[in-house]
Amino acid sequence: MPQVSDRGFAMPASPIRKLVPYAEAAKKNGIKVHHLNIGQPDIETPIAILDAVRNSNFKILEYSHSAGNESYRTKLCKYYANFNIQLNANQIIITTGGSEAILFAVMAGLDAGDEIIIPEPFYANYNAYCVAAGVKVVPVASSIETGFALPAISEFENLITTRTRAIMICNPNNPTGYLYSLAEMETIKEICLKHNLFLFSDEAYREFCYDDHKHISALNLEGLENHVVVLDTISKRYSACGARLGAFITKNTDNWNHISTIPFLPVSVFACFSALLLFSAIAFLLSFFLAKSCLKQDERILGKARCPGTFLLVMLGHLIILLSFHPASD
Repeated sequence: MPQVSDRGFAMPASPIRKLVPYAEAAKKNGIKVHHLNIGQPDIETPIAILDAVRNSNFKILEYSHSAGNESYRTKLCKYYANFNIQLNANQIIITTGGSEAILFAVMAGLDAGDEIIIPEPFYANYNAYCVAAGVKVVPVASSIETGFALPAISEFENLITTRTRAIMICNPNNPTGYLYSLAEMETIKEICLKHNLFLFSDEAYREFCYDDHKHISALNLEGLENHVVVLDTISKRYSACGARLGAFITKNTDNWNHISTIPFLPVSVFACFSALLLFSAIAFLLSFFLAKSCLKQDERILGKARCPGTFLLVMLGHLIILLSFHPASD
């Protein structure tokens, strides 16, 4: 009988999916479960997005441009301008969700056997994508004692070898929620320049910043333009995870231009289709207002979470935590 490949056997099981049976069993027992193991906002998707899908009248579901519909990419440029990030449409490739953007970065930026350093705890699927690409993940541990702040430069440099090609960050971080400061982003910039490394920056949660803290995009780091690839998605921002609409963004188009011609890009047809439906309806300049709405909803959820008998399943890297809230003493 044929066997799957060594790579297939090496693929790690998803910790997110491991939680599902426990959550389902708890629900059957009448326990309220808040799914913090998956980044699914509980607010409604903006009506403009849903109406654009409902009211579409095209007759052929055809392939789009391999980089994504140009009018959509142009509107994305206007969105990023709100964060003082100046881009043109040729610096953006539309992907099937942020996940495909991550996969593109890892597979096109690193060779099998290369290494990528990622602050831990990190989004569990980073590991799976790297295994698929034959890339070794080298975690650098952040600590709960420091609020999961960026580890010191020395801790990164102790892990750098001749096979190290990139650093991956998630900012704000999934799952810790930590937001890197300007000083920390400058530290990452220093490391990447000194050791000639790519910086892959997952910025899916860009608007989820609290207490008037400001998000610093990797694209805001002057002098690092040729090293940076930003991986983005509308999933969290517009509570549209099912749209599968992401973006691979870099100003180093000379180095990454081949991405839009690689053979497996046509699988992004749904992303191109989604863009075709959504671009005329989504006003990206309203991101700030939608983000504020999301934040208010988050505060409401967290407040309700502290109810007696409420259980929360939380995933931190490969660590699964079950939290139970009980009445506080008077």
